[in-house]
Amino acid sequence: MRIEQDVGHPGDRRRRVADVHRRAQAREALEHDSKPTWFEYLELPLRNDGMFPVTWALWSRMPLLFTTTCRFGRLTEKTMQVTGTPTPPRKFAHFVLRTSRYHEVVDFYKALLCAHSTFSNDILSFLTYDEEHHRIAVLNVSGLQDQQRGTAGVHHVAFTYDSLADLIANYERAKLQSIEPVWCTNHGPTTSFYYRDPDGNQLELQVENFATVEESIEFFHSPEFAENPIGVDFDPEELARRLRAGEPEVDLIKRPHSGPRGFDAHIKIF
Repeated sequence: MRIEQDVGHPGDRRRRVADVHRRAQAREALEHDSKPTWFEYLELPLRNDGMFPVTWALWSRMPLLFTTTCRFGRLTEKTMQVTGTPTPPRKFAHFVLRTSRYHEVVDFYKALLCAHSTFSNDILSFLTYDEEHHRIAVLNVSGLQDQQRGTAGVHHVAFTYDSLADLIANYERAKLQSIEPVWCTNHGPTTSFYYRDPDGNQLELQVENFATVEESIEFFHSPEFAENPIGVDFDPEELARRLRAGEPEVDLIKRPHSGPRGFDAHIKIF
């Protein structure tokens, strides 16, 4: 469909020049004002006197891309009201891994997290273990270098289980598939099993030790946490044995006192 404009009509030329000036003024205003500006057009005249709504986007050194529409070639400037109300995310959605060990990494996350694919081909897999369409995405990228120790980056990603019994059951199931934790510790707020995927990315599978968030935060400010902010390590097999023997979970997840502790060789912070 071709848009016809009477480019020779003086009124059309004046409107176009005015539009250019308004755009320039808005861009200049943005240099002195952090508030984003919206421009709104609606409905350009078309052939046979019909009307066609046109939506387009204008990038004018704005912090965001704003949608604009046209109406009869006239430009209207609207200033968006900026408030101080915080707008945090509603939830954590997913994380994405790139790997040259594609099938190995996908199989690892499926096995450890009881995940399944919602989409998968030779270059990309979406994995989930709950109602989300994907919690993990894995990209197949050839020729990547292995991770180097001593570099900045994400230390681990954590997943929470409903109970110590569920956490232990997952540990025992994964162990049958030759997936075992590299570090097990009771941090105080959580009892945690740390794993490392085929590329060296670390995962924490945990259970909350306190019934409420307030109790966990209170522990952060306790003398016990000040003395040992790292954790008290444990043998997962021994913990599993005690659970099967009938010891209450509330007793098993209570962190024992072990004295001062800082970063040491047992902590997997590569």
